[in-house]
Amino acid sequence: MRSLFVELLRANKPLVVHNGLIDMVFLYQCFYAHLPDRLGTFIADLSQMFPLGIYDTKYATEYELRFTASYLEYAYKKCKLDNSKAIAGGGNGSRVFLEFCKYTGSMQSYIDYRLCLDNQNQDGALNICVQFSAYGWCPNGSQCSMSHDTDLIIQHDEKIREDKRKKRKRKNKKKGSQGPSEACSSPQGKRSHFEETELDQAVPISEPALPEPQEKTASSEPTDATHPEASSEAPVRPKEKKAEGGTHRAGFDAFMTGYIFAYARNLTENTEESSTAPLIPACLNKLFLSGKSVPLHVAKSTFSKSSKAHVHKMDYVWGKSTAVKPEGTA
Repeated sequence: MRSLFVELLRANKPLVVHNGLIDMVFLYQCFYAHLPDRLGTFIADLSQMFPLGIYDTKYATEYELRFTASYLEYAYKKCKLDNSKAIAGGGNGSRVFLEFCKYTGSMQSYIDYRLCLDNQNQDGALNICVQFSAYGWCPNGSQCSMSHDTDLIIQHDEKIREDKRKKRKRKNKKKGSQGPSEACSSPQGKRSHFEETELDQAVPISEPALPEPQEKTASSEPTDATHPEASSEAPVRPKEKKAEGGTHRAGFDAFMTGYIFAYARNLTENTEESSTAPLIPACLNKLFLSGKSVPLHVAKSTFSKSSKAHVHKMDYVWGKSTAVKPEGTA
């Protein structure tokens, strides 16, 4: 594994991760060198290990794509959905297309095929788990009675988004018909208008206000167990196996991370044709920090020096002496 990691460094390619700060710390400690005592030293080493940049798709999803949620499975399926809509809609612009290798013979035994269920026609068969919908994990795990189906979660979020768009459209239309003075002098009439709108939309749940998951209630399409009319029609119903999300496997996680990066890269305008130009300039060397509004910038500070172990490793990787100065030298 150490030799493989060295070959990755020698390839001199950008590094793409998803919420990968802890992963990079683990890789550094286990397959590269002893972890430095100071964060500044660690950041300086990373900036030289990957000179073409580090891209965190968690940061790209959160701050560039602006999705409702940013955990890996949600971000991948949302990118895939938006890309499919763009392809179906036609028009100008590039799209993301996939071409898989055709493995034959003994290679097939190394391929893990996963069944992807089509949940587009499931009309809210299960309530959505609030915790899983917001963060991609649930303390109850598979014992949770709510749905962890990411497809249903995205459908629910898309419906809320469309409802908000229609509400804004009606609001602007009414402002235009009443005029600015009348709209300002009759807030009660505007309030009653919104109340009628909410009744027309028939959404029996409150709209989500991330990142406060406690305000995001169950799905807008309740189950038979919670809807009194539906339960009267079908009091006894066989319990179906609900689709579960949040299954992590290294290969599939890497694929989803790559797809998100390709989608975000596709939305970035190409201003430079150089091979060393940033692929996504707004996300270059920015690692997502949980609970923080700003990322961790992977850039060597003028007050930090590289570690001695890193300098020696760079000598081994490139086969020559590097120009970096180790920590603790003049």
